[in-house]
Amino acid sequence: VMNTLLFVFSAMFIVIILGARGVFPGVVPLMINSADPPVIEDYIYDYFSMLLFDLIPNLLRNLMLYLVGVQTLSLYSSFAVGSIVSGSVIDLTIFEKIATFMIMFASPMLGSIYVQLLVVIIIISFYPFLLSAGFVMRFFDITRKAGSFMVALALSCYIIFLSMYALNAYIITDMVSTSTVYDEVMEIPGTSFASIFSPTGIGVVGKAGQLFYLFANFVSFGLLNKIYNLFCKFILTFAMVAFQGTIVPTFSIIVTTTSINSLSKWFDGFA
Repeated sequence: VMNTLLFVFSAMFIVIILGARGVFPGVVPLMINSADPPVIEDYIYDYFSMLLFDLIPNLLRNLMLYLVGVQTLSLYSSFAVGSIVSGSVIDLTIFEKIATFMIMFASPMLGSIYVQLLVVIIIISFYPFLLSAGFVMRFFDITRKAGSFMVALALSCYIIFLSMYALNAYIITDMVSTSTVYDEVMEIPGTSFASIFSPTGIGVVGKAGQLFYLFANFVSFGLLNKIYNLFCKFILTFAMVAFQGTIVPTFSIIVTTTSINSLSKWFDGFA
């Protein structure tokens, strides 16, 4: 009787938190989109597809464009200004190193995200068997503790682990789709570069000064704005990819492990 009640409680807990396909939306899907709650498995798969086939390829493309641009600018400056001046004043080595480091770092992040997707697929595919086997093992005294552990493992992996990924997917997807952070960052050059290339910042005097102001405003400001735009694109994208590749799995594993330990002890308390 107690095992039957625990099974019913676990099934209701799954339905309440993550919902059931076509039956009940669940708490997490309602938090993601109350108007049209998504199916949690499909939502996580779509999120990984966005990372692997959209966000990371765009990151690598922007990094390569930035690296090519920096190397081209460095080459032109070395020919135009001279090796001595370009080596001391217009040295762009640090910018090349930043782009190269991010390209090298993006490769293990890509592998990490593929492994996370594999873990999610394994959890979604095998948690019903793990949960059922755990409840069957709880019927026997010799395997009761192992059954409690298996039930706690199934519930924690499916509910806690997947909920962490679903909520993080909602945050990242919202940031990418609405460009909230990107728009806020892109407002910076409007108050920094424009203040430099202004009549008071440049010191416009006479016709020559006005011509220089027009050149600085429409040429230099536009060039700096494009460089800043490209730089912000791959910096923000790199931050999202690095967060998903390192912080999210680490934090999810810690919370899931804690949940497994607590649920195992709680289930052991039932005869």
